[in-house]
Amino acid sequence: MPHDEERLTLQEGVQLALIGRYYERIGDHAVNIGERVRYMVTGWLPEQKAADRAARRNEPAPSPMTGRVSPRLRRRPTRRPAPNAPESDG
Repeated sequence: MPHDEERLTLQEGVQLALIGRYYERIGDHAVNIGERVRYMVTGWLPEQKAADRAARRNEPAPSPMTGRVSPRLRRRPTRRPAPNAPESDG
């Protein structure tokens, strides 16, 4: 039977979606284990890289607990005039 004619039942589709989700979780755990091993061997933390980048940009670093910058600390982007836009006299 050609691939485009093959149909899945609802149960099979849900099971395949769950399998994909479980593989993603396994990958996340593998990354966490790798980061912990790297820390035990070298003392390097992934948050240090983010903090270094933020310091170079003069921005607040993400929280090590959530990985996100607090909305209160986030800078608002400055609005720049569009290229070739006429300048206003104020």
